[in-house]
Amino acid sequence: MRMRKISKWRLIARQIAYESIRNTFLEDLHSGISPSTKTGDYSDVFVITPYGKISWNEQEQETMIGGKLKKGKFKVSRISDEEMRKLMLEIEENLRLSLWYWVGRGKHKDKKILEAVEKALFGEDGISWDNPKLTLQKKHK
Repeated sequence: MRMRKISKWRLIARQIAYESIRNTFLEDLHSGISPSTKTGDYSDVFVITPYGKISWNEQEQETMIGGKLKKGKFKVSRISDEEMRKLMLEIEENLRLSLWYWVGRGKHKDKKILEAVEKALFGEDGISWDNPKLTLQKKHK
């Protein structure tokens, strides 16, 4: 069997993705029964709630949101804010460990790169998955 040639960067990226994302909370989200469709496009799949049904794919419908009947284009969310936060924190920690391993096991620090990342990601409008409930509460008001 002849193996396809893969660049060293793709191999490293694949290994880091495997170490950082597989075997995380994502596996829990992926487990269970996936819906089936007769139409092939999932337009016939719905999630039934105590307040009505929500289509799997975005389509025009009426549904209860916050105790009020709303009409518009809706689709079911497949992951909650809390689940997304849990997943992102787990991946972040796994990436930290992978990068520590792949980039000199913590011995080398490029100050300019770290400062640029910090400025880009953790400023006022930066990443918020590590700010649990306060951020989620602000988002949903």
